Amino acid sequence: AMADPAAREARRLAGPVRRVLVVDDNPSSRAVLCEQVEAWRLTADRASSAREALARLRQGAMVSLRHDAVVVDLGLPGIDGLALAAEIGRDPLLLGLRVILLVPLGSHREIAAVDGVHLSVVTKPVKAAGLRNALENQANTAAPASRPVEAIEEPGRGVRVLLAEDNAINQMVATASLAKFGCPPAVAANGLEVLEAVRRAP
Repeated sequence: AMADPAAREARRLAGPVRRVLVVDDNPSSRAVLCEQVEAWRLTADRASSAREALARLRQGAMVSLRHDAVVVDLGLPGIDGLALAAEIGRDPLLLGLRVILLVPLGSHREIAAVDGVHLSVVTKPVKAAGLRNALENQANTAAPASRPVEAIEEPGRGVRVLLAEDNAINQMVATASLAKFGCPPAVAANGLEVLEAVRRAP
C-alpha cells in the first residue's frame, strides 16, 4: 500500500534532525509551525521568547534531549532572532546547532553569518516547502562553525507575472512592489488584454 503523505515527508527528512525548537512570540504562528514540523514526524518544542528558548535548549542539552534545529522568527521582541542565534553560538553546550531564521518577505535587513551555528534563512510567510527544504539542507550539511548564510528561498527571481488591474494608481503601486521582489510584471487593464497577453507570452 502507498504510504500516507506525512510518512513520505518523514522519510525525506531522514537524517540527524529529529527535535526542533520553534521560537515565535505570535501564538498562532508558533502553533502552525509546530503542526507542520510534527506532520513530518519530528518532535516540536516551543518557546515565545529568546530567553525561554535559551533555557529550553540548555535544559535539553543537559538531559540528553538535545535539539537538532531551531526555527526562530527574526522579529522577536527584546532579543531578536539574529541575536538569539549569536547567543546560541557563544554557548559551548549549543555549539553547532542548526538555526533557521524566518525573515519577512521584502526585508532589507542584512543577515550576516554567525559563528558557532549553522544558519539559514527562510522568508515569511513561511511555505511548507521552504521550511522542509531548510530542514533537509541543514540535515545534510556538514558546515564549519562559520560560513556564509544560506538563503533557502530567493523570492521572485525568474518569475513571470501578469498583473490584471484597471486602476492606474493600483497598477503603479503593484508594479513597484513586484519589481522590488525581482519580478516586474506585464500589465493588463481588462480581461480582453489578459487573454491577449497570455497568447503572446507564457
